[in-house]
Amino acid sequence: MSRKIFTTMCVVYTLVGFFGCDGRTSLSGRITDSHNTPIKDTKIELWTGTKGESLSSSSSELSDEKGDYLIQVTHAPGKDVVNLKVSKDGYKSHNEKIKGGTYNTSLNITLESEE
Repeated sequence: MSRKIFTTMCVVYTLVGFFGCDGRTSLSGRITDSHNTPIKDTKIELWTGTKGESLSSSSSELSDEKGDYLIQVTHAPGKDVVNLKVSKDGYKSHNEKIKGGTYNTSLNITLESEE
């Protein structure tokens, strides 16, 4: 293999590794109730695909004692929609579609009591 081709391949592989060739969606924020009280141990889920098909990627996290969370999912590039579900016993679940490729976005969510 010529030195020029080898050097070019090394540069391409380095750039792909650095910038990535996959899509990524990352969200952070705080989960609260209707009185603005943080809700700890709330389950936050991100996934691509639909319930009827196999999920291509998914991620799940719990909020901390201040209600704060950080979640990220890696998916195929160009994925238009990522599903978000936030759930906790005693509260109505929050479901939302997020634009794929959203990165370092803050999203605060208020859960309504089931009562």
